[in-house]
Amino acid sequence: MQILSKFFKKETIFLFLISQILIHIIFGTTFSNTIFHEFEISQEIKNLKMPYNSYNVDTPIFQIFGSLLNIDDFRFFAVMVFLITNFAIYLICYHISFLKNNSIVFLFSGWLVTVSWFMGYVDVFTVLISVLIYKNIFVNLNFLRIIIFSILLTFNHYGI
Repeated sequence: MQILSKFFKKETIFLFLISQILIHIIFGTTFSNTIFHEFEISQEIKNLKMPYNSYNVDTPIFQIFGSLLNIDDFRFFAVMVFLITNFAIYLICYHISFLKNNSIVFLFSGWLVTVSWFMGYVDVFTVLISVLIYKNIFVNLNFLRIIIFSILLTFNHYGI
């Protein structure tokens, strides 16, 4: 029970609510123009066929989740992308607590626009992993975690 209370701190919930207000009222949110193509890829991964030869430069995390969760309907796939994106935003809000009073500044720094305008891209994971790297540098200097998160960041977005 103490773990849940730590995960759902008032500060984290407050930051998450501010992020949701910014996302849904100010920035607006939509899905990427390739979201249906990603759904099709998840179907092919599930069927163990891959006829496609053009892929995004991003990680296939949404396609893998879609195939693992056995999602056959595009609408459910879109809901899954929406929920995973918002859960990642919550994790970002949770992990930026090490910034203390500057956490709110981090929300307004521009990353929220890019992860919310076009859901389906993996920019939210790039921000989450970057926050985890910085947290492990500035809070507890764990070199193993820094290396693991750096490798994940490289695989998350091949452009990096």
